Amino acid sequence: MQRTIALDAIGDVLIGTPKPYTLDSQADLPLTCLRASDPETGAFIGSVGLAPHDGPMTSVVREKKERVEGAGRDVDLGYYLHPDWQGNGIIKPAVRAIVDWGRKEESVRTVFVRVLQENVSSRRIVSSLSQFVRCNGEDDFTQYPENKGGGKRRMYIWEWKL
Repeated sequence: MQRTIALDAIGDVLIGTPKPYTLDSQADLPLTCLRASDPETGAFIGSVGLAPHDGPMTSVVREKKERVEGAGRDVDLGYYLHPDWQGNGIIKPAVRAIVDWGRKEESVRTVFVRVLQENVSSRRIVSSLSQFVRCNGEDDFTQYPENKGGGKRRMYIWEWKL
């Protein structure tokens, strides 16, 4: 898994991951995600997960915060897929599965997703899921680290009310 996220094609578009992404970085991976591997080789190919909307999942895991009843019902969706597996229709069913799990098991009521403006493939995926509605006028901006290309980048925001 570390090798997949360390690929520039993946790591440079993941907003919250450090670069370089090392084996030590994996200690902060959220536990609330689906992970998949190639059935023939066992190589890690991608992940989809939900994180509390009011802060990064990594801080919840790192600080070992206890789950508060009623909290975390608004979540952020994140996903990535190894470039060799992109374009095979994997992410949309995975997104539906994790959202359904969140609704049933964690009483999630709203799912937000932020996608970098230049990540056309990911924008296409979110736009194709009719449950997501674009939050017009609510774009977000993030300052990217220099080792990921630097600069201020626009992120489009969608929400899915359950």
